[in-house]
Amino acid sequence: MSSSGRSIIEEGSLATGIITYPLLDQPTPAFRVSWIPWDSGFRGSGLMVRDEIVAVNGVPIEKQASASWTSIGQYGENQFWTKQGAREREVVTLTIRRKQCPGAGWATLDFKGELRLKQRYLSADERWIVCPGGPEPNVEDGFPGAWGGWVEELTRHLTNVLENSWHPRPFSSRFELERHLEYEARVNYFAEHYPTPLSAALKEDWLTGRALLSGRKYEISADDLKYRRAEEEQVAEVAAAARIKWDEFVNAKAGETVEPFPGVDPIRGDLSQIVGKFVKLPPITNRDWISEAGHNWFVSGQDKTYYFVDAEAPAADRMLLTVRRYKRIVAPHVRDEYSLVCQVLGEPRLMAVHGQGIFGMQAEPVAALVGDAMFIDLTVEENGVSPFAGEAAFRQPSAALPPDSASPRQVLEAFVAALKEGDQSLCKQLFADWWVSELSDGRRVLNSSEVVLTDNTWEDSRRRILGEVYGIEVVWVDDSRVLFSGNEFEGAPRIEEVTAEIDHIGYFDGEYATFSKPSFNRFWTLQRVNNGPWRISSTQGI
Repeated sequence: MSSSGRSIIEEGSLATGIITYPLLDQPTPAFRVSWIPWDSGFRGSGLMVRDEIVAVNGVPIEKQASASWTSIGQYGENQFWTKQGAREREVVTLTIRRKQCPGAGWATLDFKGELRLKQRYLSADERWIVCPGGPEPNVEDGFPGAWGGWVEELTRHLTNVLENSWHPRPFSSRFELERHLEYEARVNYFAEHYPTPLSAALKEDWLTGRALLSGRKYEISADDLKYRRAEEEQVAEVAAAARIKWDEFVNAKAGETVEPFPGVDPIRGDLSQIVGKFVKLPPITNRDWISEAGHNWFVSGQDKTYYFVDAEAPAADRMLLTVRRYKRIVAPHVRDEYSLVCQVLGEPRLMAVHGQGIFGMQAEPVAALVGDAMFIDLTVEENGVSPFAGEAAFRQPSAALPPDSASPRQVLEAFVAALKEGDQSLCKQLFADWWVSELSDGRRVLNSSEVVLTDNTWEDSRRRILGEVYGIEVVWVDDSRVLFSGNEFEGAPRIEEVTAEIDHIGYFDGEYATFSKPSFNRFWTLQRVNNGPWRISSTQGI
């Protein structure tokens, strides 16, 4: 362990010591705090990483790059203080704005700290050390890599965690937590064997990062998860009805059904034995689909006998549409496995199967058991639709559209409630049917939109809320901003926009906590026109 020696002051280094990122183009120009080193005069002042500095000693930050303090926390900050005639240990005030999360809007706070000169440190025997009482930069103490490089590496890591976690970027919180925990043993060793302000600050920031990456904790009751039980019950009810109806259909056709394998040779055999008859084909999976000249077919074959089912014929098309409907209104998961009862058609066909030319019989599906979860009688058709068994008595969603006076938070909460209940129609009504584009000269244009919430986005969101996401909470709503004031031209609309932030809640180690994945959408925008109802303008799922 090194002992304190003396320090060497770097000339022309008077500064706050903090590190920032410029946000001069936003409506409220600011510098976001990226890092607060252990020897900064603002360490321990209450200032936090991600605070946005909006004024220095009461004077607001300006957009113009020539503003005299646009270098706060940047390279060359010392030049400003030199021009001001500032001295070491002089106290300055930083005014910041901080997200009130959970909550809404921003809090404005003042923090005071000293200006300090940057210093480098020597031990008593005149050797460089990383801090007073700290190790020499090239010492390893049995760890891979020297202390000097490790401190720099950990600082970069902590800066990234504290400044960028949970913000609009590809981010896997659980992966980053595992990576963060890899530093724990050396952080503790450093604090124990070199008890200095530096090691204490690094451990404090490491603990803050661990709590941040572990996520905000939530209490979720059985009642909060009743939507999952309802979905399980719906799946079980439809599956039970499917098995009953499948057996009934198969038994009803038994007298006209022939064994599919081994079958009649499609070229030399007596086709009158099978044409017009029914075959019950074994389960067909995605691996049994082929494409010929851009046309899709189901293929079922054994013992040199093959059946080709046109996947784009009306009956098959109705079947696939019914599967999509099941995913939207019952559950987003259904195994892609098709047990088909088909009627054999009169024309043999030559198809390329796995690179080999194969003759087989064409067949038309008349019934399907999909994933052992749903049954479709394809002989039943109404307005181009073949319902799945049990669909007519299926539970109708009961959620209601929120009142026009509902806040952005309430609109998002209604969206989550409708998503849990499986009410796709209501969810679509909560999305804006307009969108705002910006021209090259900066002018904005209001456009109508027909794409608000696609079926794929809906199914993906349902899959998550019924799977790894156990809950969604709106944790922050920004102040609204005006996109159109209504004064741009006669008849111009007034359009306001607001940003909201949500928590995705998962279940880890016996606790419910916030987590994130690169595919999650944590930030949402909502808009309203002429003080009308707020609607979601982010064309995205959860």
